[in-house]
Amino acid sequence: MKKILVVLVVALGVSLLSTCTQEAKRKPEIERPQPEKGEERRPTESSKELSVVTKALDYLAHTQRPDGFWEAGNGGTIVATSLAGLAFLASGSTLKDGPYAENLRKAAKGVSDFIKQHYGGGIGEDEGSEGSRTGWHLSFAAMFLSEVYRIENTPELKQVLQLLVKSIQQTQLDDGGWSHAKWLGAGPFAYGSFATMTTWNLFALGLLKKAGFEVLENSIKKGADYLEKCTHPDGSIDYNMLDQRHLGMKIPRRGAAGRTLGAIFTFACTGQKAELRAKMAEYIERTGIKRIKFNESYTMLGHEPHFYLTAALGSWSLGKKSWENYLEVYQDKILEMFEPDKGQFKLETVGTPGTEKIPLILANGLIGSSGGINWTTATYALILQMETKKLKFLQELDVPTQASKEKPKEKLEIEK
Repeated sequence: MKKILVVLVVALGVSLLSTCTQEAKRKPEIERPQPEKGEERRPTESSKELSVVTKALDYLAHTQRPDGFWEAGNGGTIVATSLAGLAFLASGSTLKDGPYAENLRKAAKGVSDFIKQHYGGGIGEDEGSEGSRTGWHLSFAAMFLSEVYRIENTPELKQVLQLLVKSIQQTQLDDGGWSHAKWLGAGPFAYGSFATMTTWNLFALGLLKKAGFEVLENSIKKGADYLEKCTHPDGSIDYNMLDQRHLGMKIPRRGAAGRTLGAIFTFACTGQKAELRAKMAEYIERTGIKRIKFNESYTMLGHEPHFYLTAALGSWSLGKKSWENYLEVYQDKILEMFEPDKGQFKLETVGTPGTEKIPLILANGLIGSSGGINWTTATYALILQMETKKLKFLQELDVPTQASKEKPKEKLEIEK
């Protein structure tokens, strides 16, 4: 009888130990404050969308590195981290309150420390893959940290943002545009200024100015002039200035809705080129937004998360009708890319008819703006929360252009 009792006790101990070990390995649950009466927590009326956003934010919360960053493709660490931070802020969390407060504190500190370390002594050739993404670091760090500063303006963060203003202005090229990295003289990114990078850096300067920092008006004007030189007579934005070459090659020049919408929200933020912005808005209304994700002058379709974001911000800034058109075309597609069992968005695939599709990330993010799962998940989580209007810059971008105030035109048929 004693032997049986000993066996039972030992078995029970092993079972309890196994249960405790399994519990220790589980991811900690995110504590979520319940909404107050009358408070709207949902991004939209869609319960499916709310579930997707919640799982995506939890995925990001659990995959953040101890140093505050998220893993990303070649040179994309700062961008992915800044986008994740913006997605957390869009949910209503701050550095002090909310279920993602700790994640935000770590992200803000990580990005701030990176900027001080890499740009505190001026612009130079940073070592490693991150060095090829100077333009991305500065613009997205400014987007994230300026939003944090407008909520919690500390002296330390003020110094970092002043450094960002200086560094963004220093990396502007003589033609008024921005490139991946000003110092690059050779390699895959050595093709000078281009519209997309100019859009993000000019937008960043606009946000920094709105946050109360002194920005050179000439720098903003030169950037806006550069984008105007990238614009076709129909109001669409090309890859770079129309008299430039791309990668040393002559290619057919075509505008694209994604880049055009990027210029639209940048002009809205900086108060530049009102007439040109109205012309661009007319182009979008006339052609629709079905061509956001590629430029037909390339054989490779491209940059899905990146152009989804520029198009979302541009559509948002054009008013209700444009935003509803964006949701009609792309919201379901974004939701379909979510993998609920993993809590993340899958990478888009690209290719041309008759060819095998390949992951968009392409060489671990070397080509294109998508730097992998974390960059992609943060981008889509941010887009799906835009209607919460928690972000200051979204509140300010929510302004219609003169074109949208005119007599409404017949609704265009948009291909999904």
